[in-house]
Amino acid sequence: MKKEKGTPIDTGLRRRAEERLKGEKKEAGPSPAEQDALRMVHELEVHQIELELQNEELKQARGDLEKQVVKYSDLYNFAPIGYFTLDRAGAIREANLTGARLLKVERSLLVGRRLGSFLNRESRDIFDGCLRAMFEETAGPTCELALLTIGDPPRYVQIEGTPVEPDGGEVLHCRVVMIDVTRRTQAEEALQRSERRYHSLFKNMLDGFAYCKMLFDDQMRPVDFVYLEVNDAFGKLTGLKNVTGKKVTEVIPGIREVHPELFETYGRVALTGQPESFEIEFAPLGAWLAISVYSTEKEYFEVVFEDITERKRAEAVLSKAHRILIDAKSDVDHIVEQRTSELTKAYESLRIETDEHRQAEALLRQAHKMEAIGTLAGGIAHDFNNILAAIIGFSEIAIDKSPEGSPVRRHMERVFAAGIRGRELVKQILAFSRQAEQEKLPLKLASVVRETLKLLRASLPSTIDIRTNLQSEAGFVLADPTQMQQVIMNLCSNAAHAMRRTGGSISVELSGLSFSSAEDAPDPTMSPGSYARLSVADTGEGMSPEIMEHIFDPFFTTKAAGEGTGLGLSVVHGIVTSHEGRIGVSSEPDKGSTFTVYFPKLPGEKSRDSTDEGGSIPRGRERILFIDDEEDLAAMADEMLTDLGYRVTAKTGAREALALFRLNPSRFDLIITDVTMPEMTGEELVKEILALRADTPIIMCTGFSYLVDADTARAAGIKAFAMKPLTKKEIAMTVRKVLDGHSSL
Repeated sequence: MKKEKGTPIDTGLRRRAEERLKGEKKEAGPSPAEQDALRMVHELEVHQIELELQNEELKQARGDLEKQVVKYSDLYNFAPIGYFTLDRAGAIREANLTGARLLKVERSLLVGRRLGSFLNRESRDIFDGCLRAMFEETAGPTCELALLTIGDPPRYVQIEGTPVEPDGGEVLHCRVVMIDVTRRTQAEEALQRSERRYHSLFKNMLDGFAYCKMLFDDQMRPVDFVYLEVNDAFGKLTGLKNVTGKKVTEVIPGIREVHPELFETYGRVALTGQPESFEIEFAPLGAWLAISVYSTEKEYFEVVFEDITERKRAEAVLSKAHRILIDAKSDVDHIVEQRTSELTKAYESLRIETDEHRQAEALLRQAHKMEAIGTLAGGIAHDFNNILAAIIGFSEIAIDKSPEGSPVRRHMERVFAAGIRGRELVKQILAFSRQAEQEKLPLKLASVVRETLKLLRASLPSTIDIRTNLQSEAGFVLADPTQMQQVIMNLCSNAAHAMRRTGGSISVELSGLSFSSAEDAPDPTMSPGSYARLSVADTGEGMSPEIMEHIFDPFFTTKAAGEGTGLGLSVVHGIVTSHEGRIGVSSEPDKGSTFTVYFPKLPGEKSRDSTDEGGSIPRGRERILFIDDEEDLAAMADEMLTDLGYRVTAKTGAREALALFRLNPSRFDLIITDVTMPEMTGEELVKEILALRADTPIIMCTGFSYLVDADTARAAGIKAFAMKPLTKKEIAMTVRKVLDGHSSL
């Protein structure tokens, strides 16, 4: 088997095969017959090696070709422009990936679809004409088309096609290149809109406008300029017509001699590009013009001007008037000086009145704020007092039934004490809102101050000293002893807090004050008369005016979280106001604070003992009907009154209790009822009971009510009115008084 000789591949393969075979053969001395056989074997071996080498080269060439195919396939598919092959009907026969992305369709779904189906209605006719031209012209036609978009912003593409030349016969396909020109088209449309706006502004602006070219001599000195374009306002303001393309010296002869400064200014702007503005009395037109000139291209400039003749005339009139005013200034100065003196005196008088008015307004605002907080306080007091009533009542029952010294008794005594503290807290809240029931007695204030300071001393650190100056002339006041203690405690506690870091002293002074004229009053709202004056001063941190403005606001505090509630001073303010007194404060940062309280004095009165009545808890065996919608309170009262020997029937419904009473009005010796209940209020229940039996003793209890107080209870025929929560001793004494025929109202 022999191959044809003479080809480069055969020659090369032959040489390489012989070289390989030569390296494998050993030297020998064969016979002639053997030599012929060896030559034939040699030829076969060489040919075999040639085939092996040729096969290796074909494999290498095929690998290189496959790499080239992948390379050019990637270039085709991922080119930044779309490639399509279309037939004469415009159907897509082939497309690259970029083309598919432009049409937003999977490439596999494009084949067979007409490219025109991806265009909007207006662009389809354009494409059909362009497609025909692609098959008829050798130079590929170009057209811009709008893609079909539904709900998306418009997109535009540009296509260019060339026919695919066949080996022979008719051209059946063309190749089309598609480029996304959306941004360019949008930019062109924006430019067109901008040009239309500019043209509209140019034509319709009220100011005159001229676009000019400056003419220079050989030494670049401005000698003339040409009007290239002007707007309508230019003609209206100047009266000049048909100036476009003409030199200014032709339009306005002699202007260079009359206004050489115009040429200098315009020439400077045209060369430097720095804008300038000026006003000029333009002689050729007999008018004043305000001119702005600027340049966007060397040797060219734009002028915008307006007619300011009327303004200049007005300025001339004003200038003349100004001169007249200056001439009259000396006389006016004398009159002004005289009137200024009079107004200064009037202002000082008005300032004093305004200060007094402002103080009165501030007091009124404070009163309004206190009233609003009082409404809130009253709202929570009822529910909280009911809760405390159950805590105090059941803990007291548990104490009575626990052995002396037992852990349970000690624990319940602490619960009872906590309930009492809670009751006092509610009293404080209602005190500052002036809604707590107060027992005002003729009271020697000095004794209360002295006793309160003894209690306070034990709770203050040794770094704080208390100094007192209590004068007997302070006399008596009509006051609630407990609330007076509260005022003193809160003021002194506030002073101690101001000195908690550095220590210091608290000065408590009590004296009398009398004045017969409102002008001498320390507070403008105080009426003339005699007052007890209590002052509490400290050497602490002091306060700024901004803080002093809010110190009597409820819940306002400068203390850290956990150190105070912000109720102390607001409670003091409420107590003082409810006693028809006044409170004031003076303070400066780092100079301490002084609170001064004024209470109206009672002449010639003696104090009464304000302590609780002593003795044992009274008991009885009468029949009592107790009504309260709170089941816990009804159960507590039943057990507590039963322990006191009474025969008790407790009900949680007013209608149920009334029905029971109707069956036998003489069955019960005493009725105890709550005020606020569902279905029927305590006041309505009392009316029904008294209608059935007019002499029925009734005690009305409430946590808090806006509708019923001691006066309304007395008018309704009620024998006693009690505020929850009550201790066992308090309810026992109230019951005994009513049953023994003594009204506590």
